[in-house]
Amino acid sequence: MCAAIFKHGVDFNIVQWIRATLEGRLAAATLNGFSRSIAVCRGSPQGGVLSPLLWCLVDGLITRLNGGVVYTHGYADDFCLLAVGKFPNTVSGLYNGPFIL
Repeated sequence: MCAAIFKHGVDFNIVQWIRATLEGRLAAATLNGFSRSIAVCRGSPQGGVLSPLLWCLVDGLITRLNGGVVYTHGYADDFCLLAVGKFPNTVSGLYNGPFIL
């Protein structure tokens, strides 16, 4: 994501600031008094103006993913990978290829 932003001509210092907001994040949840935190290594923070902007700058991702056997569709700041096949094992095998993000 940061490489795509830099390619669009965004100043290096701003790219570094964006990288800092994307790396080192934690997601936390609590249910019935039990809490769990995990490191988030994908995606962008939700609820702000940064996520939609980053999504617009990473315009080549869907095009690159659609070049294979999986159909990719983007909506808002998310995307969906769709594979269709007659047998579940065949469809499952499509996701174990180069499309793991």
